[in-house]
Amino acid sequence: VPSIVQAANRLIQHNTRLPGAPVMLPPNMSEDSMILFHEENTQEQEAQWVAEQILQLEIKLRDTNKTKYGEEVPQFSEIAILARNRYLFEPVRAELEKRSIPCHFQTANEGLFAALQTRILHLILRVWHNPFDLLHREVLLTELGIVDRDFENFSEQLNGETATTFFGSLADKRPCSSCWRNFIQALLDKVRKDDDLLNNFSALFEAFEKHVLPCVDDAKHDELLQRDLQFLKSKFQSFTHRHPAEERTLEGFLCELALSGRSDSAGTGVQLLTLHAAKGLEFEGVILIGMNAGSLPDYRSIKTLNGLEEERRNAYVAITRAKKFLCLTRCRNRLMPWGDNKKQEPSQFLKEMGLTNT
Repeated sequence: VPSIVQAANRLIQHNTRLPGAPVMLPPNMSEDSMILFHEENTQEQEAQWVAEQILQLEIKLRDTNKTKYGEEVPQFSEIAILARNRYLFEPVRAELEKRSIPCHFQTANEGLFAALQTRILHLILRVWHNPFDLLHREVLLTELGIVDRDFENFSEQLNGETATTFFGSLADKRPCSSCWRNFIQALLDKVRKDDDLLNNFSALFEAFEKHVLPCVDDAKHDELLQRDLQFLKSKFQSFTHRHPAEERTLEGFLCELALSGRSDSAGTGVQLLTLHAAKGLEFEGVILIGMNAGSLPDYRSIKTLNGLEEERRNAYVAITRAKKFLCLTRCRNRLMPWGDNKKQEPSQFLKEMGLTNT
């Protein structure tokens, strides 16, 4: 079985247009790092196996990381579960919660907002600013519950069009929930007249409170949502106070949000990270789930050579987040977000790394 370094180098050597960057290897990676590939029949069985591995690995790490006084310190935060797409985490997260294994879910946008509704609002702002942002557009569609492949293909064809074109199609033609559809339509009615979302932030808050807040029926969640809204409003007020009108742009406001920190956003326990959120981080142990064709590489990426090679680089970054232990898993059958139970073929990256012959 190859070490993590050997597997990473074997993988990235298949790139011709987007060569790998060996400097991305964590400087603390162990020379005798271990790598393991495992497959199960179902996503539930995969999740159960992942949970067992985490419990075993945490015991090993705790034993080798005792304090100078011999005290054992929990090591769950030194373990990460990575996946290409958010929906792959759900069976694993459910299994971890079932076993009371502490975990923290994090995406590239984590840390600003605790409530789902405000995370979606943040995504809308990002995509409004840059409709070419395929990553956040994909996350937005997923959060809105839109898994219509035809619409995904249509949205890819919208590159070069304006944000209002994209959101107009989203509000008029597709089955996102009525509260979000009404919110987007109210926003479009305002912005089409002015064509500047930042000048209509008061209208944005009004539309959000009119169309989205009534859909929240959980008191605890509503409290988190109100805190998020207050945070967003205070950031906007601070931004407008410090910048004259001619310098106020949506891009500038989003940049300030990206640099904003919230002291209660840090999570403990096993880290659940998308590949993009894992960049720059490293862990003692990493489990990369969903190593299936269509998941990693993502089914949309294989349409072009550049897309496939970028996915290979994503996989390269993911596996090199592990310093000592790396496990890659897949299941042979998975329940897809649109409701179909689909047979899964192994990712071609497994063969490229020398982990499977198929």
